[in-house]
Amino acid sequence: MDKTLFISDLDGTLLDKNKRIPDRVIRALERFVKAGGSFTVATGRTEDTCRFATEILPVNAPMILYNGACIMERDSGKVLYDRTLDAGAFRPLAEELMERFPELCLQIFAYGPLILVNDKGTEDPYITGENQPFRRMGIRETPDRWLKMMLSAPPERLREIKAFIDSVKEGYPPYTGFFSADHYYELLPENCGKGEAARWLAGYMGLPMERVAAMGDHENDVGLLRAAGISFAPSNAHESAKAAAGRVLRKSCDEGAAEQAAELLTNAE
Repeated sequence: MDKTLFISDLDGTLLDKNKRIPDRVIRALERFVKAGGSFTVATGRTEDTCRFATEILPVNAPMILYNGACIMERDSGKVLYDRTLDAGAFRPLAEELMERFPELCLQIFAYGPLILVNDKGTEDPYITGENQPFRRMGIRETPDRWLKMMLSAPPERLREIKAFIDSVKEGYPPYTGFFSADHYYELLPENCGKGEAARWLAGYMGLPMERVAAMGDHENDVGLLRAAGISFAPSNAHESAKAAAGRVLRKSCDEGAAEQAAELLTNAE
């Protein structure tokens, strides 16, 4: 096998509905790495909230975190690349959102535990369900560099919030915005995402994009799937991911689609 870098999303791709990685998927990825491949993850999660997965996966290349705003070495925690939002420019938008949509769960991501800034907001169930570390602070107390801002609300309400953001975006610096799940809308720095991070990582590792394989399931993975020379989507992926992928697999995430992708890469001539 020619050296290939395989980059996979976590939630909805490697992680099943119970937020677990099937053993058969781990074994298939181990075979891929043993055959000479490089493997890593590309996730919207932080270095802390993905650790339960990355510690059992054969990760042997730097990780893409925060939906592409950061690339970090797994073992050392060394940051190789990052892009940030200017908090001073986006705090007014956060304040306006909290005033207009008081139930909004507004999360600020800087290094370390995520930050909850809206005391009136409904708590994101994934925070409590996964016992994710977090801190509470006022929006004016947050760090000056944000890796991303994430909004959580029921899907219909979140679409209304996104429409409002679109209506006022001319008043703020350019940014990248996308849905990472039906209940998450994220704002990242301009021209920032998993695809851009994958291109940087491939250059860092001395690989052409033709030797990069990727797998993802939602809108935030589209850039990654389009950038990679080889790309897969599970059978149950969001339509945008299916359209961007070079191949839609016959298996769903829960059926072990990542195992199928790893086997295809390992057996490629």
